[in-house]
Amino acid sequence: MSASPNRDTSPFEAASYWLPPLCLCILIFMISARPAPEAMPGFRFADKLLHAIVYCSLSILLLRAFLLGGLSIRLRLAALAAFCVASLYGVSDEIHQYFIPSRTASVGDALADILGAAMGTIAMWIILGRVRRFEQSIGS
Repeated sequence: MSASPNRDTSPFEAASYWLPPLCLCILIFMISARPAPEAMPGFRFADKLLHAIVYCSLSILLLRAFLLGGLSIRLRLAALAAFCVASLYGVSDEIHQYFIPSRTASVGDALADILGAAMGTIAMWIILGRVRRFEQSIGS
């Protein structure tokens, strides 16, 4: 994945970048629409860790799509958009769970979603910044 936006993306190629985050959003929605599981993994903050991992993944996929999916936007704006979309989706998922029997909306889960989105966005920002500097160093 290049650190610079791709302006010559075909519609099929653009769709291939947007499909993974869309599928992850659908999967999150489907899992949230089901009754809460009887038991969670055995350590104290396992639920929060799972939330952070899922939304970290979502923000990475969104950043990739914003950069390479045919929108022609810069890394800074793509990172901000990926973080905001992933975070807002996490908050909306908690609101959605409020209406599902045996589920509850949790501020802690929403914060874990936002933290995960931030971690994914920051990690990709650092990686892509290093890729950009490397590309510039070999290009000069």
